[in-house]
Amino acid sequence: MTQQLINVGTVGNDGTGDTARLAWQKGNSNFTDLYSQVTAAVLYTQGGTNSVSRTVTSKLQETVSVKDFGAIGNGTADDTQAFVNAVAASNSIYIPNGTYKITGTITTSSADTFIGAGRSATIIAPTGNFDVFSWTGSATGGGIRSLYINGSGMSGGNIVSMVGQTRWSMSDVTIAGGYNGVLIQDQNVASLQNVWINGLTGVYGIKIYGSTTASSNVCDLDNIQIGFATNTISSPTGIIVDSGVQTVDIRHVAIAKGYRGLAITNTLNYTNSPAFVTAFDLQAENTYDSGLYIDGGTAQTENHFFNALYCGGSLSSAGVYLSDGVASAPSVQNVQIIGGQIGNNNQQGIYCAGSYVKVIGSHIFNNSKAGSASYPGVQVVGRAASFNRGFTMTGCLSGQWVGYSSQLTSYGLQIDANCVAYSAVCNDFRLNVTGDYLDTAADSTSVILGNAEAATTGSKIPGPLRIAAGNAVPAGGSASVALTGSTTAALGVYFGSGVPTVSAAQGSLYLRTDGSSTSTRAYINTNGTTGWTNVTTAT
Repeated sequence: MTQQLINVGTVGNDGTGDTARLAWQKGNSNFTDLYSQVTAAVLYTQGGTNSVSRTVTSKLQETVSVKDFGAIGNGTADDTQAFVNAVAASNSIYIPNGTYKITGTITTSSADTFIGAGRSATIIAPTGNFDVFSWTGSATGGGIRSLYINGSGMSGGNIVSMVGQTRWSMSDVTIAGGYNGVLIQDQNVASLQNVWINGLTGVYGIKIYGSTTASSNVCDLDNIQIGFATNTISSPTGIIVDSGVQTVDIRHVAIAKGYRGLAITNTLNYTNSPAFVTAFDLQAENTYDSGLYIDGGTAQTENHFFNALYCGGSLSSAGVYLSDGVASAPSVQNVQIIGGQIGNNNQQGIYCAGSYVKVIGSHIFNNSKAGSASYPGVQVVGRAASFNRGFTMTGCLSGQWVGYSSQLTSYGLQIDANCVAYSAVCNDFRLNVTGDYLDTAADSTSVILGNAEAATTGSKIPGPLRIAAGNAVPAGGSASVALTGSTTAALGVYFGSGVPTVSAAQGSLYLRTDGSSTSTRAYINTNGTTGWTNVTTAT
């Protein structure tokens, strides 16, 4: 065959204008080496002030693609090794459009980031029992984003496992099917944003865990949707926060079905851990067990705060369940629930065996689906060996709800024995089946006051009672400086200087502050208006 010459033009970067003439002939073994020399010398210039010239090879190697290492992306060919080789070559791995079959773990101990072309474009299709994407070591800044993982072929393992990384992130990822979803362990600052998880069959959608060798600190979950096909005792839990974890910030998270919604547990029995789990706009619906479950084990978990919480439709338990812990001490402490709805659950709306729990401005309605009068809306549970203390319920509705003619719950609030220092103020306890509230503990230090009630349970106020203590003593008495009660209007005790002139119910008493004789110190109303007769007192 006749040899052909191709003029590839001026190459090189020394300004000499050398011209390379590349001899090409079919089967010429020198061609590959010559071609590599030429392409390595071709320059790329970004343009703009102070830009510099670089080789095209250097520019293109800034980000590697799995297709640079032989990935096919047709859903049939096994692309695992191409991913492994790409990880070895770069910390930034691009995964173009396509469906990539994966049959083994893609492991990295560096700050590697996997970047897809979008949830509708890049599809990872693993099959088997293994962790699909696995970060280990203590690198800073890795992550995964903009792709779709179809784990329907998985029989075990985690879709994503991250252990020990710092400032790791996951965003714009869909996980459809698989065993477990995302494991975050022993990390320092992690973020999950815009993540959709559904159809798992294992133990959890997301688990944040601090092991015996380290801890997990600061994890943000923002705009997460988790859904399961079933809600049975063997279904996965949406989110588990377990043992050595400090500071989890949850915003706009919805969990549907599964075993539990959010479970805060302490299986390693660490002291005061997990701590500082906060949630704004957390929704857990139609779970088998509780939508929100907190258990400190034989130690404690504490300092958890929830705003705009919705827990509804539990099939077997309370909507919110704060576990009993151990007899010697409450295992759950300092929990606040502010605003939101807890309704349509099988048992109580809230079961509280923790101390220093505050429920404020929440609507707790139509619980006790297991049967009429079987469970109260809120139940506070004590222990013989350690009092449950500090429960507060303020400004809540735990009774009739618009659209329901009556409740199924026995009481709006039930306080069991061995509870102390509790308070229930300005709540609506009307139209429960058995009564407004039941106070079995009858603690003398506790307050039940100003609640809307259908029955005559009444208020309980410990210590001295002061009525309009800032007012001056009125001459002749005043309705604004009085202690009144009963269904009889204006029946009570009145206070003033001089002879009484205030109108009151018959049988009311008037105590005169300036009375000086046995006939001027006290008076009793005799006609239901302004008729008062003096009461003779001892000298």
